[in-house]
Amino acid sequence: LGFVYDMKHACSAVDVSTVAEALRAPWFRDAAAALPSVDAAVVLAHMHITDPLVRTILAAIRSVGPAGATIPVQFLTGHSHIRASVALDAHASALEAGKYADTLGFASFNVSRRRRRLGRAPSLGAHHSGATRALFGVAGVGGPAPG
Repeated sequence: LGFVYDMKHACSAVDVSTVAEALRAPWFRDAAAALPSVDAAVVLAHMHITDPLVRTILAAIRSVGPAGATIPVQFLTGHSHIRASVALDAHASALEAGKYADTLGFASFNVSRRRRRLGRAPSLGAHHSGATRALFGVAGVGGPAPG
């Protein structure tokens, strides 16, 4: 999911939707409908980490039935060029990585164990992507490993 702060004076060559408009848009409704099938949501937000719009977006995600209520949500914010992080609720946090992304952040989620972990095994890459095992260099189904 991606958002930008509510620009009041955008260049006339750019069409910027407000966050309120974006939260009503079909792309957001489609993404929200997919929440039961994912383990976490990442929100890219070009806005200050404490901008009230961050919490507006989180509230919209949280309002999407049982899946939205507890899904881990990580906001990657940026506009004020500060290094900061904040816990938004028990399952959501935000990180602002300084100026020009000069700070590397790490986020860890306590997600459900209903899915197989991807790990480093090429066979799992094939399983999760739906690609043939041969594409991942795994002998067996899909043909021999490339040689």
